[in-house]
Amino acid sequence: MKHTAIRVIPYDVPRLEISITRYSLEILAKMRAEEWSRQYINGSGDYETLDAAYGLDEIRYAPRERQIHTNELTGETRVFLPGGIFILRRGNTVLFADYYGEQTLLDYLPLFAATFDAL
Repeated sequence: MKHTAIRVIPYDVPRLEISITRYSLEILAKMRAEEWSRQYINGSGDYETLDAAYGLDEIRYAPRERQIHTNELTGETRVFLPGGIFILRRGNTVLFADYYGEQTLLDYLPLFAATFDAL
């Protein structure tokens, strides 16, 4: 039996991308949060709606599992980091956070909520 070594290249480095939008009407912010929660982004799972907390009106979280992909043409194997997506809404403002890394965003919910106070 022939054994071949698989060279695994980490594709991602930990990163956090945040987008915050303030709408003129609260209903538009609700609609945007709902629209984002229907999208699967870069391998995210289903969104879980959490109980309102820390002054937030809506909290939605979608975890993302680690993925390993082997390119069919080159045979190169890449590892994509796990992570998750937050959709947070307070009034007419929506925060979208897309995280790649080993930690869970849920541990940092109070810090994300405090972001709204600084706006």
